[in-house]
Amino acid sequence: MNTITGGCHCGAIRYEVEGEAIVHALCHCRDCRLHAGAPVVGWTMYADGAVKLTRGEPRIYSSSEHGRRHFCGDCGTGLFYVNASLMPG
Repeated sequence: MNTITGGCHCGAIRYEVEGEAIVHALCHCRDCRLHAGAPVVGWTMYADGAVKLTRGEPRIYSSSEHGRRHFCGDCGTGLFYVNASLMPG
């Protein structure tokens, strides 16, 4: 089983991901472009429960009716995107 660790730019938030990615993609939807300030965003999808916070607690921004973006409240690094109606489980 693969284990990946990561976190925000300032180190206030750290996470660990266990297991295989379900999918990885490059997104260029308007919401992702506005959030990142970039023409495209790379992301990887994991099953619920695969991602565990090991330090800190992200802030959450409701970027759409169902979309929730998790980010570091100290440095602003975007961390996670959750949308259970679009991508359940």
